[in-house]
Amino acid sequence: MATEQSRAEVVAALTSICLEQSKWDPQRAERVALLKAACPTSVAIS
Repeated sequence: MATEQSRAEVVAALTSICLEQSKWDPQRAERVALLKAACPTSVAIS
């Protein structure tokens, strides 16, 4: 149970960092297009 909680906390912390850093990716538009093509029914990715 503690392992699951700590894993969830790490994922939450890293997700916000990764999302912020992705804004500076020069290939962001291309990567988003690939993600949208791979997951057409998923939640909106911008």
